[in-house]
Amino acid sequence: MSVILGGDFNMMVSDEEKIGSVCNSGSINTFVHFIQHNMLIDLPMEGSRFTWFRGGDSVEASKLDMFLVSTKMMSWFPNITQVALTRGLSDHKVVILKERIVSNKKRTFKWFSHWGTEPEYTKLVTSTIENGQFKGMGELLRSVKGVTKIWVNKFREGESGALKGIEKRMETLENELLTKGMNKAKSDELRSLKITLWAKHRREEREGSQIKGTMVTERRYEY
Repeated sequence: MSVILGGDFNMMVSDEEKIGSVCNSGSINTFVHFIQHNMLIDLPMEGSRFTWFRGGDSVEASKLDMFLVSTKMMSWFPNITQVALTRGLSDHKVVILKERIVSNKKRTFKWFSHWGTEPEYTKLVTSTIENGQFKGMGELLRSVKGVTKIWVNKFREGESGALKGIEKRMETLENELLTKGMNKAKSDELRSLKITLWAKHRREEREGSQIKGTMVTERRYEY
């Protein structure tokens, strides 16, 4: 039997899934019997221990929202799990099913011309070629590819930090301009930072997202 049940069951499978009030053990036992009798599985919950919250004079929280799936569904989709998202304005959290799919297929290695404008990289490639001048062309290209991958990972980490620094500085300048009024120097700096940020994002778009090793994708199902 292929079954997926999802929603607010208004009941838990154990007293550990509720805090702030007394649990009804009889109702819990009935719910557990229903799950076991129909050979359903309560998937592990990621993101939060509880899906319902109520504040006020006394705080209460429970795991009321969940997915129950049949064993046959688990045999078809062994990598599914349920995830509790942020609560927002509701007293319930949205719960989704997520399937993690791992493929051993590797992405094709790509070389981008703008890497050649980085002095550190050109120096690295030159050194690699000089050290391998007596190697065959195939082996030499593999050596260049290897050092390129290492350099690119470090370069992208640095670029990520630089982007955050630019965005933070832009936010500071915008706040200063809003609170202290027009300042030509700060306005010019903000304009320059926007141009730099745009250029960096454009370069990221050209490169696309490249993941080393396996590719991981997710499918999400929300009730």
